[in-house]
Amino acid sequence: MAQKGWEYILDNCTGCHGCTIACKAGRFRDPEQSKMLRRFAIGVPKPVTAEYFVPTACNHCFEPSCIAACPKGALVKEDNGIVTQRLDRCVGCRRCEWACPYGAIEYDDDVGKVTKCDMCYDRQVDGLTDEDKTPWCALTCAAFVLNVIEDFEEADSGDGAPPSFADEAFTKPAIRFIGTDTFA
Repeated sequence: MAQKGWEYILDNCTGCHGCTIACKAGRFRDPEQSKMLRRFAIGVPKPVTAEYFVPTACNHCFEPSCIAACPKGALVKEDNGIVTQRLDRCVGCRRCEWACPYGAIEYDDDVGKVTKCDMCYDRQVDGLTDEDKTPWCALTCAAFVLNVIEDFEEADSGDGAPPSFADEAFTKPAIRFIGTDTFA
């Protein structure tokens, strides 16, 4: 089966966090716990010449370091390339969180375990139409910033990544960026 991945259009994102709200509402998580975007500025500290937002959703890497770091096998790469979590196996050691170079895994103090994006895996498997299969973050983004690529090519890993993005050679993230001409 093909590897699923993301396409992220940097120039369209305004940082409204609609994706965060949609993710948390659709997945029944506390919206105050985490954010899906990190703000970066060019020209820091002064003068700030541009700013952009980078997603912290899981990149569903071709070679996910989080899976190798988990001593309990709580993270699994599914046949479609999506990295999912088996919460019943997670012991909250946080090794996967520390191994992820993109900050996509977060510790949830309320349950004593980590949490991560699974590209709304249940929707991917159970959805009847293409819209039903779309992750909540991508479905609700008014600016069409985040798009699912059904057959992501490994050669496109990290293409167009902004300067703040971790080196894609390490894990080969299934994400490509568009609109990075501001970094030239």
